[in-house]
Amino acid sequence: MNKIIASIYLLLSVSVFSQNNNKTVRQILEKVNIDSLKTYVNILSGEISTQINGKELKIKNRYTYNSSKFLAAEYIEQKLIKNGLDTYKQDFHKEQVNHGRNVYGIKYGKMFPDSFIIICAHYDDISFQGEPTGADDNASGVAAVIEASRLLKEMTSNYSIIFALWDKEEVGLMGSNYFAENFSKIENVISVINIDMIGYNTDGDDTIEVHTNEINNSVELAYFTKDIIKNYDLKLSADITNPGTTYSDHSSFWDEGITAILLIEEYWNDDFNDCLHQPCDKINKFNFDYFEECTKLIIATVSELALKE
Repeated sequence: MNKIIASIYLLLSVSVFSQNNNKTVRQILEKVNIDSLKTYVNILSGEISTQINGKELKIKNRYTYNSSKFLAAEYIEQKLIKNGLDTYKQDFHKEQVNHGRNVYGIKYGKMFPDSFIIICAHYDDISFQGEPTGADDNASGVAAVIEASRLLKEMTSNYSIIFALWDKEEVGLMGSNYFAENFSKIENVISVINIDMIGYNTDGDDTIEVHTNEINNSVELAYFTKDIIKNYDLKLSADITNPGTTYSDHSSFWDEGITAILLIEEYWNDDFNDCLHQPCDKINKFNFDYFEECTKLIIATVSELALKE
């Protein structure tokens, strides 16, 4: 019943969204901190060290087949706990070479605590040359999720929010698939906002692609997100792609019939990061204004959905 009610609220919110904006959301967006975002990316891509479990360490490798990536999982868990979330590690294929570990935290809603909005990104990468790398793919998405958890921890939401970081995206969406198949309340997931590479923009058009599909309310959610750009005066342009790519973690939820979208830099529009899966995927390639605006869009979208009454 909660899912039916929540779906009605989502559809209604899409139709009236352009007539309203939320003071609470605006106040949250003013607190998005580009220096924090840069720090998360620098730590996750091995450029600088940080305290992890009481030791000063560098995350030297997030390669999807290397167990050293679990140091990144420990860092992510540490950040989610610090931000006041009930935090979980979800191991899968533990006895195999494909051993993976998802990390997620939950902020429970007041009105519909058993209905969930998921904001997510994958933290593994595919480049394994031993240099600091994987900044855009996908430390940028992870940074946005961590920043969202920091800023939304004090917000009283009506729906519960899951802040999830997936493993093994690079080799078949294994982590998000495992979660979608094993989360006990998956039928109560109302919407999924997946983030995969939001740091690179060189042509000055500030376009973010919103990938959607004719599954549940995914198309409505895409336009809901696009409207937020205008409603909150964000310096972005949204290009809605339908049908969108299935090569990122939102697709695991489409397979379950769940409303989901992907937010990504210009994947199909000739301004995609040519350092993908290469040692040159570093933070010095970032457009920081674009990175910050994308993060604001993500946080505003999740906040608006979570605050609906």
